[in-house]
Amino acid sequence: MLTCLSSFIRTRGDHESFSGNVFCMPGDFRLRSNKIDYNGSSRNLSLGMSKSQVSSVLGEPRRTDVNEDRERWIYWNRTIVGFTPIDNEMLAQDRLVVTFKEGKVSRWGNQTLADDVAEASQKAIDSSYKAAREMQKPSP
Repeated sequence: MLTCLSSFIRTRGDHESFSGNVFCMPGDFRLRSNKIDYNGSSRNLSLGMSKSQVSSVLGEPRRTDVNEDRERWIYWNRTIVGFTPIDNEMLAQDRLVVTFKEGKVSRWGNQTLADDVAEASQKAIDSSYKAAREMQKPSP
């Protein structure tokens, strides 16, 4: 598919003339009309929603991230830089992450690497605390 943009300039002087340019590029650049407002749609989310309920509000995720404690569904739209569509999660202006624990929504928003680091740090602290408590128990 080709997408063409045109610009025509009407000049006035002693006579009328038209000049213009037509730029054609491969690809479908009608992204705005197909764009989903993930941040706006996130207002319809609530804690405790199931995966099927989230899917009915936001559609299928673009990417998932799963570990033993939680599952994340990540959504974003392509962005346009100049005339070039960029399909990159990190460059997206509207990235939305929905986190599920035990199959239910526990959090949503623009969760970042800092959130992942904080989560890993909290896990390490919890396991260290648990190990220290086990060591302090009197042996029978």
